Amino acid sequence: MNKSKAEFVKKFEQNDVLLPHTYIIVRVDGKGFTKFCDTISLEKPNDMRLIQLMNKTAKHIMMTYKEIELAYGQSDEFNFVFKKKANVFNRRHDKVLSTIVSLFSSAFMFYFDKYFIDTRIVIIPSFEAKVVLLPSLGDVKAYISYRQVDCHVENLN
Repeated sequence: MNKSKAEFVKKFEQNDVLLPHTYIIVRVDGKGFTKFCDTISLEKPNDMRLIQLMNKTAKHIMMTYKEIELAYGQSDEFNFVFKKKANVFNRRHDKVLSTIVSLFSSAFMFYFDKYFIDTRIVIIPSFEAKVVLLPSLGDVKAYISYRQVDCHVENLN
């Protein structure tokens, strides 16, 4: 950028860096997804079209970001586990979070017609995301177990 009078505003940008030597997990979760699902007439309790669409979307994320070691999905949620030494976007929190959730949303919509033929979208789906940092592989295993328990509870409901 040319040196301009307004360039001082860059000093107000925050560059929060994720802790080094920790596993980065990005959890993407449907926001207000029940309302969206009601409009596309899903089969209860598990609609294979949605499962396949979510898996295709997650695969797209994993093919794009090679530093992801594992993806775990359930319902309207996917968790992406990056390698402990991953340096994706120099571990900048805002870049990691915004890029993963943005690509997930875009890929979901891109592949939607492949699985929901002749289904008209009347509510635009959206996703939210959070970053979880874990120091050890044991903690990652515990986290995935925690998400599996949530999956079982949700399926019982």
